Amino acid sequence: GITLQDSTLNGCDTGLFLHGGRGLNVSGCSIVNCKKYGLDIEQSRDIAVKNNSIIRNSNIGILLREGKRAEMDDNLISECTFGLSLWNASFNQVRRNQLDHNYYGILVTNWSCYNNITDNLLIDNSRGEIIDGFGIGLSLQENSCHNMVIGNVARGNYNGLEISKGCQFNAVYANNAAENKHGIRMNENRNNLIFGNNFQFNNINAYENQSCNIWNTTLGNYYSDYQGEDENKDGIGDVPYSLPGPESSSSDRMPSIRPFDEGRLERADIGELVKKYALFEPKEEAGTAARLVEGVMVISHPLPSSPPQWKDSEPLDVSSSPFQEVNDF
Repeated sequence: GITLQDSTLNGCDTGLFLHGGRGLNVSGCSIVNCKKYGLDIEQSRDIAVKNNSIIRNSNIGILLREGKRAEMDDNLISECTFGLSLWNASFNQVRRNQLDHNYYGILVTNWSCYNNITDNLLIDNSRGEIIDGFGIGLSLQENSCHNMVIGNVARGNYNGLEISKGCQFNAVYANNAAENKHGIRMNENRNNLIFGNNFQFNNINAYENQSCNIWNTTLGNYYSDYQGEDENKDGIGDVPYSLPGPESSSSDRMPSIRPFDEGRLERADIGELVKKYALFEPKEEAGTAARLVEGVMVISHPLPSSPPQWKDSEPLDVSSSPFQEVNDF
């Protein structure tokens, strides 16, 4: 039952640390220039973090680690390494936040499941001091599953949206990704449902690597680089949109000729669509590398690159893009 309201926390090591708590309410605060975290909330539940300005915190603006039933709404989170991170955190709401000029805007990782991530503005997330021009609007990683990513706007990031490394059964619906190097990038995952989104004026609108995902239900997505025709004038392209990427055989069989408007499905309806369409078999994992070295069994696996780097993207040039404002969708 702790409330922190209309307060300024400036230049702290960590602005606020809560472990094992319940009923925290943080609202109307300015949390700036902290050396590690703005808010570090661990093993806690029933949290409300709303209408705060969380700026220039060196590591993470908001970390929710092993937390449940948090509502993180209407915050401004800017100039952090990680803006807002859910780490093994489930059944939370992340809504209407603005995240800009972070390295990662929103990071959902390490088995974070059943979260609603809706109506957030993810713009210009890149940090030149780490890797020039690299930054992610929203990233789902490390086996995070059954999350709803709905109605977000991602613009001016390296990857607007991305899902990678074992994530399954996530729904990506009614998002607008524009003027990123990649609108959405899928890497080493399966059974995620991506439909009803607008991918406009990205260097690569949509990309899939070593994955098996579903790109349409009775409707697909809109891609500004789609070259097909609509002979019968039903609003759906006659030729599927093939997803580029190594080892990708996926395609959107119902690509929209026009951008989608603001129509939304209910969460329960989206969940039923995931159950209906996400039917790829589990991936057969390769055996762990093992070898005998001077009588000692050595078991190893390749170390992942961090941060990821992709050489197949051209530099982003949006100087002549017809997309100007978020409301243009």
